[in-house]
Parts: sequence; structure tokens; C-alpha cells
Amino acid sequence: MGIRTFSTLGDVLKACQIRYQEANVPADRPHVAAPQELHEELIFTKAEIAYDVSEAAICEAIIFPILRVDWKPLRQTFAIWSHKPISLNEDLNGTPDFIFARKSELGKVVFDTPYVAVLEAKKGHFTLG
Repeated sequence: MGIRTFSTLGDVLKACQIRYQEANVPADRPHVAAPQELHEELIFTKAEIAYDVSEAAICEAIIFPILRVDWKPLRQTFAIWSHKPISLNEDLNGTPDFIFARKSELGKVVFDTPYVAVLEAKKGHFTLG
């Protein structure tokens, strides 16, 4: 069974024995504005590139530039991986669009503990995505 075979978040939580918890972002968290060059790049992309013709195009043209800006200040601690296959066990394996993982002491080409996986919702269906 791969990541794509779970129908709901509840199915994943139950199968992996993960506790679900919601929390608000702390109010005292500093606001970080996106750099002007990111805004300009996204405007350019929307005007000049057929970014919405495939999942891969959306990932490359829209999602990755945004994630990269958010990741840059954390690059001493975390690595960002694009379309890195993972296999945690026989029930949970697949290829998320992006993964934030611990930065390995062995270098940028060594995958370490994953913390966050980013997946695009499929066909506008958040739960299945």
C-alpha cells in the first residue's frame, strides 16, 4: 500500500498510529513578507509560462519557488527535497512532491529524517491529495 492508497487522513493516522492535533499559529510569531522578486517571478510565470498544464509544471513553476523562499532561512538545519521517493514501511511509501528533512552531516545528497511532506491536492480534492 502506498501513500496514494489511503482515502482519508484518518486512515493514515490509524495505520501509522499518529495522534492528530490542531493548533493555531502563535500570535506572536513574526510576520515575514515574501521578497519582491518572488512576487515578480510569480507574476511573470502566470503571464508567460503555461504553468497549469500539468502537476509537474505547477510544482516547478509555482510551488517550488515559494517553498524555496520559506526554506532558505532554515537551510542550516533543514534540507528540501523534490520528488524524493520514500519508504517508511510497506504500508506507507511513495513520492511526495516535496519533503523538508533534517540536514545530514554527511552532505546535501544524503537524505535524513523527514519532517514535513508537501503533496498537491489531486483534482481539487484536498482529502485525497
